[in-house]
Amino acid sequence: MELDRRKVLLGGMAIGGITAVHHLSSSIFEQKDKALSFFVPSTGEREAITYWSGGIYLEEGVNAINRILRDFKTEIVGSINLRLIDKLHSILSQLNEYPEIEVVRGYISGDAKNQFTPNSPDSFHNAGGAVDVRLAGVTLNHFLTEYLGLFDGGVGIYPKKGFVHLDVGPPRRWVG
Repeated sequence: MELDRRKVLLGGMAIGGITAVHHLSSSIFEQKDKALSFFVPSTGEREAITYWSGGIYLEEGVNAINRILRDFKTEIVGSINLRLIDKLHSILSQLNEYPEIEVVRGYISGDAKNQFTPNSPDSFHNAGGAVDVRLAGVTLNHFLTEYLGLFDGGVGIYPKKGFVHLDVGPPRRWVG
């Protein structure tokens, strides 16, 4: 039986493609879960939330993050930008352990009392694209020297109040 070179090549490419797709899909599903631990001093809530598993966002986890980062004054739950959550997770993944995130402020509802100048740091809270946080065991100086460069959005350091503002706006830095 004579082998057709073209069929052998096409068959090899097909097997290679199947192997590559299998490897890619298995690596996606073998990714580690993404979880964050939150503490909200103003409400006393403390919760560890897994929001990503098997290569997909988990609706239950995303909803839990939206709830814990809600507007604490109005109890309105907004939709938190997933890029913000992923960036926060990425910063924390640089540490040997994931510290608890102390939430100073998350989403701020856009009622008449809370209208901010467009593109101001506070306006990103209205859009679910900003959080003000403290990280357990991480000083502001440590954050500045070690992690500031990992965040490509807006970063404000508030030394007197002891928190960091992070948002998904354009890259900019300030001290408040």
